[in-house]
Amino acid sequence: MMKNVRIQLNPETELEVVAPVGELDRRLSEVDYEVAVLDASIDKLTNHAEKLDYAVAAISGVLAGLFDILFVGKFDLQEGTDWSTEKVNEFVTKVAKRNGYEGDDLQGAIRHLE
Repeated sequence: MMKNVRIQLNPETELEVVAPVGELDRRLSEVDYEVAVLDASIDKLTNHAEKLDYAVAAISGVLAGLFDILFVGKFDLQEGTDWSTEKVNEFVTKVAKRNGYEGDDLQGAIRHLE
């Protein structure tokens, strides 16, 4: 059954919808479903942290900093630099030996490879 539905938006504007009321109800149900799906998606992306979560994160950061200061000490790359220099020197010597160098001297290995 086709019914005209009048909708008054404000005193000056009136809208007349000519459609079956059942069709409007069906479309309204579809839109409600789409809104519910979008709400669920938005809820997954929403931050649900509480004050306790933020407090635990802040305290763990402070404790990690304290442990670093007390037990690790001063930040220094010298030990890493020394280790990497030693590994590179060993690698150069090993490559030189594979190419016929018979000594153990790094300078000799470099000269042999050049």
